[in-house]
Amino acid sequence: MQLENKWYIIALSTTLLFVPHLAYGLEITATPTVDSFGPNDFINILVEIDGILGGQMQWIAQMPDGSIDSGFLDNFKAKKKIHIITRNAFDNQFGTWTITYSAGDASETIPITVIPLILEITTDKQKYLPGDEAMITVTTNYYEPYSALAEQFFIKFHDSQNVLLDHMESYVIKASQPTTNLKFLINELLANYAFGQYKLVIQYYNTFADTTFEVPRDFFTTSIFVGTDKSTYNKGEIVELNLVIPKLLDSNAVVKITDPSGKITTRNLFIDVTLTRVFLDNVSTTLPGIYFIEIEYAGIEETSTFVVESEDSEPKTSNIEFLVSLDKQQYRPGEVLTANVNTASLIVDKITYWFEDPVGNKGMQIIIPMTSGTTSIPINIPNNALQGPWKMYVELGGDVEFAIFFVEGNPIEHTEIVATEEQTGPELLMTIEGDNVNLNEPYGIALDSNQDIYVVDSGNSEIKKFDSSGYLLNSWGTFGSDEGEFKNPIGIFIDSNFVHIADTGNSRIQTFDNDGTFIKSWGFSTIESQTLRNPVAISVDDSGIFYVADFNLNKIPKFDSEGNYSGHIESLLTASAKFSSSEFIVSHNNRDFFILDSNNNRVLQYRFDGNFIKFFGATGEDDGKFLDPSALAVDSIGNLYVADAGNHRIQVFNSKGKFVAKWGSLGTGAGEFNKITGIALDYLNNIYVVDSANNRIQKFAPFVTTSELKIPDWVRNNAKWWSQGTIDDNEFANGLQFMINEKIIVIPDLAESGQSFDQKIPEWIKSNAEWWADGQISDKEFASGIEYLVKQGIIRI
Repeated sequence: MQLENKWYIIALSTTLLFVPHLAYGLEITATPTVDSFGPNDFINILVEIDGILGGQMQWIAQMPDGSIDSGFLDNFKAKKKIHIITRNAFDNQFGTWTITYSAGDASETIPITVIPLILEITTDKQKYLPGDEAMITVTTNYYEPYSALAEQFFIKFHDSQNVLLDHMESYVIKASQPTTNLKFLINELLANYAFGQYKLVIQYYNTFADTTFEVPRDFFTTSIFVGTDKSTYNKGEIVELNLVIPKLLDSNAVVKITDPSGKITTRNLFIDVTLTRVFLDNVSTTLPGIYFIEIEYAGIEETSTFVVESEDSEPKTSNIEFLVSLDKQQYRPGEVLTANVNTASLIVDKITYWFEDPVGNKGMQIIIPMTSGTTSIPINIPNNALQGPWKMYVELGGDVEFAIFFVEGNPIEHTEIVATEEQTGPELLMTIEGDNVNLNEPYGIALDSNQDIYVVDSGNSEIKKFDSSGYLLNSWGTFGSDEGEFKNPIGIFIDSNFVHIADTGNSRIQTFDNDGTFIKSWGFSTIESQTLRNPVAISVDDSGIFYVADFNLNKIPKFDSEGNYSGHIESLLTASAKFSSSEFIVSHNNRDFFILDSNNNRVLQYRFDGNFIKFFGATGEDDGKFLDPSALAVDSIGNLYVADAGNHRIQVFNSKGKFVAKWGSLGTGAGEFNKITGIALDYLNNIYVVDSANNRIQKFAPFVTTSELKIPDWVRNNAKWWSQGTIDDNEFANGLQFMINEKIIVIPDLAESGQSFDQKIPEWIKSNAEWWADGQISDKEFASGIEYLVKQGIIRI
């Protein structure tokens, strides 16, 4: 019995000797799963150990800022284990980590690298003028293409003392692309804050960056011109004040008039244009003598005078009423100015005129004959003319009148000078003024089959729908990233059923019905190479494949009718076909399309299969050259219209890329433009131009006459859809009857038929329709088929 007890004790002691599972003489190997980890990645390390039977392994991590994290790895029954250190970019632990693993008498220390989060914010300029639009660019090396999962940028405005500007909107933007652009107006800043230096601060995770910009008062050494419509007045006559301010710094001016007795009359003027004319009907001119004018505007002061004559003053030798007018208010050095002098009193036979430059220097007097009631005076403005407000004086029979104009911009070469009569464009038919419908930085424009007009009102994050007469029918959208919301939308495309919007700031296309009901959004993917970044324009081929221009991609992505990625057209490596980004895309016919390569100021023509055809255009101001072109449109006979934004004009080319015509210049008048951002044509080839900085839409008559018109594209599309069974016979017949009634298609000497529409249209007509839609037969051949339909009474006219 004692022997048994002794044996039991020995057995127990033997068991206790094997309790520790870690053995000495272990070997530990630790290897990161990647060479370096992204800013927001977990750290994953493959830990291998030989000779371990179980138990724990301790790890200690020293982070880049010197702080320590530690823990244990359990259950080492196998030789390998993935160690995951949970972290993200909020910890700001970027750089080199040192991690030590130890078990028993073995240890292993390894360095691992976490790539720093790069964040940069810049502005397009360091100094801005009031009225400028500032562009903010944010770049980062870490982003999430699927915007629903992306973290946000937070951008705030601060003053030079780093105090937050409460009255400036803060921006919250998804970090779904490497480069993000957004805009703000300097006037929004100046509405609540003074001139000076400001700071933009951006936060992304816990990383901050900033940049500064300035709106300095001394940067705007503008010359203010103040004068009156004439230098001498009769007693009791009302004075007309002329105030010219080339650069608007404020919206208010204070005018003080001191009469010969010392009495001061004060008046406040609202300033919203560069030339302000106002009648000083509150100023009494009953006292003869010199009157002094003082103007205070944005801290700048200017003075002038006028004279009220006494009753016994020597009478004037003549009293001729005449008017001096200019063909426009702003010219570039080297341009031709045309002045018109109109009078009903032909009692003198000569006109004397001279000029006064922006600093008050008067030029020599020039005398020309006057033989009729209207005299035109063309003057070539010198290339070295001072820039700013000028006055042209005209003396007729002792009376003097003047007109004011600006000289501004780069000089025009002599070969560019064209008389105003030769530069006139098509007739202006209609203007949709932004003040009436609250347009704010409009961009894209398109028309549907009912000829309703859709405008991308980017500044208001809205889509506005007008009827053909310019009456506002509907609007939808607001700022944001949810369904039906927009961030800096730019482009629009309308097909037979839907309205597609390039929601640029949200890196997607949104599709709506014609009344603004949200249908879907598309253009994003879990695969980065299949995701849109900054879409700006959309087109479609005859098979329903969408092509998207993206100014952040050197390719044209393609998507099917459901919005699924279906390939792309790659920029070719040859210099003539290469593009680094695309600003606009428009279908030319059923076989090819035009791409606007704004970076190189040219237009590229590709086939839908990706084959390059040709390019035309170059940087410059001559005919056929561009500066920052922004949009394209094609009319029914194949002419291409280019919005040459930097030159403030529309240029027209034929289907071969040969220059045809141009019109437009910088200004606010009819046919003048300031920042053209969109262009579209209706079925009659009327031209709609988005004049963005003037916040308006101008509609012009066609360049081509009705006799030159071919059948519009929307009828061609109807024919295609009808041949494929998408629309029925009645819809197709109604479209053709409309063309006949409008005399776009003329079918002579056909008697009226009393038969109904519900007869079956022969199959060979359907074949004709498909061939015509594909460009395989001519309009004339297709019209022969329509003639058959009319003769048979299937279509009545």
